[in-house]
Amino acid sequence: MLAALQGGCTAPIGAHAALIEGPSGAPRLELLGMLADPNGTQLLRASHEASADEPELLGRTLAATLLSSGGDEVLDRIRSEAS
Repeated sequence: MLAALQGGCTAPIGAHAALIEGPSGAPRLELLGMLADPNGTQLLRASHEASADEPELLGRTLAATLLSSGGDEVLDRIRSEAS
């Protein structure tokens, strides 16, 4: 998720992962993610789950959701303020 967001050191990005049991009993990975504006005016949250053997896909999927929910604009502002 972090690699896909490319937020750098100054972007408030957080994630929490948990291994859960899916309906069939197979292990699944749940990933909760957030991206915020540094001044706290905008907070984006999303969550997804996938098979436990696909953590990278799960991270990229969650990053895409955050970006399409306005995260791209938040990151653009952070990058422009850092330069």
